[in-house]
Amino acid sequence: RPATWRPSAAAAVSATHVSFRHKGASAGYALDDLELEVPAGEVVVLCGRSGCGKTTVTRLLNGLIPQFYEGDLWGRADVLGVDPSVEPITRLATLVGSVFQNPKSQFFNLTSNDELAFGLEAAGVDADAIEERIRATGGALHVEHLLDRGVTKMSGGEKQSLVFDARAIRVLHDQIAAILARGKTVIVAEHRLYFVADLIDRAVLIEGGRVAREFSPEDLRALSEEERARLGLRAVDPAVAMAVTCPAAPACATG
Repeated sequence: RPATWRPSAAAAVSATHVSFRHKGASAGYALDDLELEVPAGEVVVLCGRSGCGKTTVTRLLNGLIPQFYEGDLWGRADVLGVDPSVEPITRLATLVGSVFQNPKSQFFNLTSNDELAFGLEAAGVDADAIEERIRATGGALHVEHLLDRGVTKMSGGEKQSLVFDARAIRVLHDQIAAILARGKTVIVAEHRLYFVADLIDRAVLIEGGRVAREFSPEDLRALSEEERARLGLRAVDPAVAMAVTCPAAPACATG
């Protein structure tokens, strides 16, 4: 894009000529002139090989860069009209929610209800309203079976379900669809594409901390196996993906 590129006013999330170098890094950039725009209500997958910068992009958008991961930051990011690099986390938490790959690193409490209430309590929400929100969210995301339970006694998949219902690939797919139905914008950092292939508006290939290429869902499905492998991507067809992941197992459970 030209140097004068600017995101449109309709963008819910954008990055304009963003570069980032971690504190203490002697050379190289984790993000290198990143330009990204995600309109409200879209689902965008950030894909690419491990280490390409997918997670770094999400850390830019949720304010962890540079407020937690320190370093030199150039350019500007924008999330619903605020700059996440300087916006207080207490305010940013009302706009952006993140689900980490390892749920164990995200829990603060010993019970599921306390965990779901944690953010609302920190925001000063009334106790009765918190209880109502917990029950309503549990019903909307079909995780009622996880309420009133101890986190330490849950399986790995159930722990993931507590922050974003991922008991199985199909359920994770359905939860993204449910969040979209509420008008939210979803960004997924992943090189496994099959579980969201029918939901996404675009896939954005990250290489070397910058946008290298964008794909429509049709473009993704048209990629040959050889080209997917060259780009560091995995199968788009769920049947193919599960066959590769669990070739001999009678059933495949993720956790």
